[in-house]
Amino acid sequence: MDHWLIGGILAAVVGALLSWGSYLFSRMLLRNKPELLSMVSMPRQIINIAYLVVVYFLADKTPWDLMPLLIGAAVGLTGAMFLFTRQLMKDMEQAPAQEKENGGEDHG
Repeated sequence: MDHWLIGGILAAVVGALLSWGSYLFSRMLLRNKPELLSMVSMPRQIINIAYLVVVYFLADKTPWDLMPLLIGAAVGLTGAMFLFTRQLMKDMEQAPAQEKENGGEDHG
């Protein structure tokens, strides 16, 4: 069970989960406080880099080699980030349309 592909897939899945969490946080900010959305970029990058650093330093404690883990982590983070960023862009495009439908009123 120490096949390199398993480690790479596991690292990719964890990376995708981190990207999903970042997407959910960004979407929440978009809906509640859209003016703070640009401030999310730096924490998201710090989380991504921290995950890659953790994978790097913990790789020798796993039954898998370092390279498949790092490649899997990078692919999981990046691939999912592209998909979730695309979805976030759609959410951002829909937000002004919904505001116009509501007549610009705050129903909060």
